[in-house]
Amino acid sequence: TFLVNISGTQIAGSYVNTAKAKGDNTTEVTATSSVEVRVPQVLGAATPELTITKTVNKSTAKPKDILTYTITVKNIGVGDASNVVVTDTLPKNLSFAHATGRTMTWNLGTLAAGHTRVLNVDVRVESDATRGTYTNVATVSADDIPTLQATAKITVTVPTVLGLATTGTGMIDYLIALLGASLILLGIAGITAKNKRDQIA
Repeated sequence: TFLVNISGTQIAGSYVNTAKAKGDNTTEVTATSSVEVRVPQVLGAATPELTITKTVNKSTAKPKDILTYTITVKNIGVGDASNVVVTDTLPKNLSFAHATGRTMTWNLGTLAAGHTRVLNVDVRVESDATRGTYTNVATVSADDIPTLQATAKITVTVPTVLGLATTGTGMIDYLIALLGASLILLGIAGITAKNKRDQIA
């Protein structure tokens, strides 16, 4: 009879212990005994859980405006999140005010349970931006946690003067506007001439 210790790091499964016996004038005999090792599940284990939100300080903008985006990452779990990485990707016609390229990355390292990190980034609406809706995407990833994302949208408006856009307008639009203005002037000149003829008559 003897005692066997099971390691505290033993993997769950079935294990077979084999004993053998033999003598000089007998054949070898064996016997086995199996044991199932079960690893208990710890309720409320210390696991991290991340959330990410993204906001912008105004929903509409014009070319050359500078916007401030705010990215908020929280660990609402009960365990620390390791190797937390936040990435912000800009759409076309938007650029970082103080950095090059359209992608910015922050390596936050470990985010402890219950803690929050807030990131602010200034973004410029480029001068040749056209009218439309632009979506900015931010993501967060960490060890053993699926990647999460958050978005923030803005609407770019381009000021117009007499139907002629000051930016983001093609040559055809300019020609059409010029033709319209010319026809208006010709109409005014025609009316003026007619009025003079009527006065003379």
